[in-house]
Amino acid sequence: IAMVGTYSGLLPVEIGDAKLSGVHGFALGTLILLAAFPVLAVVSLVLVALFYGLGVMAAALAIIIPLIVLVSLFPVLLPFVLLHLGNHAVAVGSVDDHLAVMERLRTLYRQPLVEALLLAAVALQLGTGLRQAAVALRQRAGGRRRLQAASGLVLAGFLAIHVLAVLV
Repeated sequence: IAMVGTYSGLLPVEIGDAKLSGVHGFALGTLILLAAFPVLAVVSLVLVALFYGLGVMAAALAIIIPLIVLVSLFPVLLPFVLLHLGNHAVAVGSVDDHLAVMERLRTLYRQPLVEALLLAAVALQLGTGLRQAAVALRQRAGGRRRLQAASGLVLAGFLAIHVLAVLV
C-alpha cells in the first residue's frame, strides 16, 4: 500500500522541509520501502512466534529463506515486479488511477537503460526457465518435477505475451 501511495503521489517522500516527487521520489521511496519491508517482516514474525510458538517461526523461515534466495537471484526484476503489482492493485480501486500511475511509472522504466536491463533480465529468466523445463520433460522426471516444468512453461508464456503486448 505504501508503494502505491509513493508512486501515485498520495504518500510523498519528505526529507526535512524538502518534498521529493517524480523519479527521485519514486527511487528514494522504493529504497526506503525495500529496506523497511524485511525489517517489519522479521519483527512481525518474531512477535507471532512469541505468541504462538516457535513452530510458526520455523514454517515462516522455510518460506522466507527460499524467497530471499529467489529475490537475490533476480535483483533487476524485483523493483519492477513490485511496482507492476502495485499498479495492478491500484486498478482494484479505480481504473483511472491505475492508468495515471501506469503513465507515471512508464517514465521511470521506459528509460533506455532501465528498459534494456529489464528486457535482458526477462530474456535471461525466460531462457534459463525454458531450458530447465526442456531438461525436466526430456528426462521424464517425476510428477512434481513435471508439474514444476509445466507451471514454468505457463509462466514463461504469460511473461512473453505480457512483455510483447507492452512493446507492440
